Amino acid sequence: MKIGLYTIHASHNVGAMLQAFALVKVLRGKGAEVELVNLYTLSEETQNHHKTKATFFHDIARDLYMLTHPQIKLMEKHFDEFHSALPLSKRFFSAKEYMSNPNLYDLHLVGSDQVWNLQKGYEFSRFYFLDYLPASAVKKSYASSMGTTQDIYGFDEAAKALMSFSKLSMREDLASKIVTEKTGIYCAHVVDPTLLLTDEEWSQYISREPIVKGRYVFFYGVNTDSVTWKIVCEAKRLEGCKIVGYPGPLRPQYNFDKFILAGGPKEFINLIKNATVVITSSFHGLAFSIVYNKKFILLKNSKRAERMESLVRLLDAEDHIATSEKDVGRILSLNNGAISEKLLRERIASLKWIDNNIIND
Repeated sequence: MKIGLYTIHASHNVGAMLQAFALVKVLRGKGAEVELVNLYTLSEETQNHHKTKATFFHDIARDLYMLTHPQIKLMEKHFDEFHSALPLSKRFFSAKEYMSNPNLYDLHLVGSDQVWNLQKGYEFSRFYFLDYLPASAVKKSYASSMGTTQDIYGFDEAAKALMSFSKLSMREDLASKIVTEKTGIYCAHVVDPTLLLTDEEWSQYISREPIVKGRYVFFYGVNTDSVTWKIVCEAKRLEGCKIVGYPGPLRPQYNFDKFILAGGPKEFINLIKNATVVITSSFHGLAFSIVYNKKFILLKNSKRAERMESLVRLLDAEDHIATSEKDVGRILSLNNGAISEKLLRERIASLKWIDNNIIND
């Protein structure tokens, strides 16, 4: 069986690339032939390599910094190398180009990440709803995400498109219920592809040597508020170790002891694996903290809350959410054993769903 996988994979974002990699690995491990439908626009390439046109003096200064900083160039190299190793179809430079003459596959599978995000409306995400494929095309989804169910547009059009899918699954509980109700087709709740692989499996793809030696608190997020920094500093005080920051922003937004700018997907995993504590407001920061059974502190982020809240509900990890530095001591004393057991059960259930609904269906 040849599967065409539709997902966000080319963006220089660790979560996007790692979830694409994980689902490909799982499907190939079950005997399927898989390639990523390689939609990679020129605007996305421009953004990845920081070649946007500047119009004001501070923009020019920013762009010169990005274009000439050796660590940023190394970061881009790490992402490009990881991306080029993925099983990619012929490159398509626009959704319109592909939709006018789509590839033929035994199965058209929409993968994870925010492929069904409707905050910019249906047309913006239409590529991932597959309504342009022939009526005979077999369409399914695994762990697709809307990102949020708030402030969305074009849901009626989206629901109509999803009615032509033979199997549906999403990674957020609330979204899966809404899609089930709206389409009349059962939409399963499954885990993100990154959670399908064990820590041992992920560790096969990274350097054995820690990027940062010794004990450290690892921070991954785009937060800039003072409350977050107080939480990070309290974790540093209680653990007695340094603070390592990772983009996020291209310049450190806090006074980290060490800031890793030249990191790609593999470096990100290395930094989480070897951290003493992880503090994050990122879905995939949370996911990999759980995979590696780390002490972790989850920060509330209104723009990303729904997808992270779904995961902590699923694994009963709400106690790890911090709203102030007063929560840090309590969270660091928690035992993660129950979370690891629940993850194992959910991983097994999701892999079984793939067997029953994708591989053997």
